[in-house]
Amino acid sequence: MTDETIPKADYEAIWEWCSRFAREALVDFGELVPFAANVSVQGELMPFAVDMQEKIPKANDVIELLIKAAKNEAKAERIRAFGICFDATVNVPGQKERSDAIVCRLEHSDYAPLEVILPYRLVEGRLECNKIHAGKAAPRVFLDDDLQ
Repeated sequence: MTDETIPKADYEAIWEWCSRFAREALVDFGELVPFAANVSVQGELMPFAVDMQEKIPKANDVIELLIKAAKNEAKAERIRAFGICFDATVNVPGQKERSDAIVCRLEHSDYAPLEVILPYRLVEGRLECNKIHAGKAAPRVFLDDDLQ
């Protein structure tokens, strides 16, 4: 049985870093280009990026490249946790209208994937955040088939 303390601490570290970076990007630039962070097998939190050849890449292309790069890191057993963060429009429980949200998908080699959603509004250069929602996510990086 896996000790859940390390995976939860890794998820918290990634979420804290990603949510802070995402909030700053939204306030400073009014938009959020997908980005990621990982935790090495030694426990070091590191921003995770890929080189994009386009000046303004499509968000889905960036997400797929980040996931592909993370899969390679996981296969090489260099990372134990990964989080990808992006901007999305989501349905918020209890609201009729869709909302912009910071979405962070978290994966760990020893724990179930998790998706954290932070709905927000940009109002006159200020970020107004709503209640955080979290739930299960599908694995994309730490897949049993890929890691063997």
